[in-house]
Amino acid sequence: NDDPWSCDDVINAAKHVQACDDQVVRVGPHEMISCSYANRTPWHSPRELDEDELYTRFKRLAEQLEDPASAIFNLHVPPYDSGLDRARKINPDLTVAYESGQPVEIPVGSHAVRQIIEEYQPLLGLHGHIHESRGAVKIGRTLAINSGSEYNSGRIHGVVVKLAEAEVVQHQFVIG
Repeated sequence: NDDPWSCDDVINAAKHVQACDDQVVRVGPHEMISCSYANRTPWHSPRELDEDELYTRFKRLAEQLEDPASAIFNLHVPPYDSGLDRARKINPDLTVAYESGQPVEIPVGSHAVRQIIEEYQPLLGLHGHIHESRGAVKIGRTLAINSGSEYNSGRIHGVVVKLAEAEVVQHQFVIG
């Protein structure tokens, strides 16, 4: 969500990378929809939309799927109040909010992401955005994962997911 627009040209021109943002692509036997946009943040980054605009974008992509039940929803922002979206509350002056000397954590994910996952129940949801909320949860039959990140420390977090045609066989968090 905070990448400059110039990144799109680099990805689109790459020989060994398939651009997937805002489209349906195949990952083996699975269809995958992708969206790099996030709900509004206090930082006003370039790829932010209101929740209704996000939902419209997700719905347009999801309606193109042949088999939503075996699909992967690669949506940058995690679903609201899923545990994958816990972050420190920020005051209007961009300082961290405290209660009783402790930082306040709140859910900051997207209501639109949660709604589209609940409606379509894809096989897998891949998310990021909230770097401090690494984890995996089930939303209905959908396994939603946020790999977390420590990119500012030089460590990249990821997750290896093994899929069968109709199920997530296993997943493992990795750091490199």
